[in-house]
Amino acid sequence: MYMLKVIIASTNVPQCIVPSSALNAGSRIGFQNFFPQNNGSNDMWFGDASVAPSNGLKFTAGASFGAPVFSYGNTRLNQFYLYGTAGDVCNIMVFE
Repeated sequence: MYMLKVIIASTNVPQCIVPSSALNAGSRIGFQNFFPQNNGSNDMWFGDASVAPSNGLKFTAGASFGAPVFSYGNTRLNQFYLYGTAGDVCNIMVFE
């Protein structure tokens, strides 16, 4: 288990939850399940690369998902994106 801290870099731009440095290293992108929590002051949306307010799961400020996100087959952390406000933080507890 480890914690992944995602800081939204740009407002209203889909952002991969895995930092590019981790993607380049090819490390820690596989998982069994994870729990995200929006520790920002604004709502976020969670989804794939096309995430937007009209296409994603709304993730209100201070909220956590009620159930973990599970990996099925070849699902990787780099397939998940956040859309929100620059500077807001999402903490994700990842179970490998």
